[in-house]
Amino acid sequence: PPALTAETDGPIARLAWTPPLETPWITGYRLEAGVSPGGTNVALDVGSQTAFSTTVGIGTYFARVRGTVDGIPGLPSNEVTVTYTGAPSRPLAPVASVSGSVVSLRWLPSIWGPV
Repeated sequence: PPALTAETDGPIARLAWTPPLETPWITGYRLEAGVSPGGTNVALDVGSQTAFSTTVGIGTYFARVRGTVDGIPGLPSNEVTVTYTGAPSRPLAPVASVSGSVVSLRWLPSIWGPV
């Protein structure tokens, strides 16, 4: 099976996989994702591309990819978890200070969650 990785940037999830060397006859890939481990709420055939990006809603998702041969799926890859908790709130207690021509800004870290 392909080796799957995932990274997130806010609500953008980027999935990428490496085609398995032992199965060069793969003609496409199918992405599967669900809201529980092993679940498949969504299945999407993505052709021969080996990367996919999408916007996700707040929550945790479990994804895997399968190589296909003429549309027939093979074994699943490793499963990855994608979590999006929402946009960060604005910084807390901002303070600006000036010393000569240097402006310094300080603030408390924001708390993750819906704004």
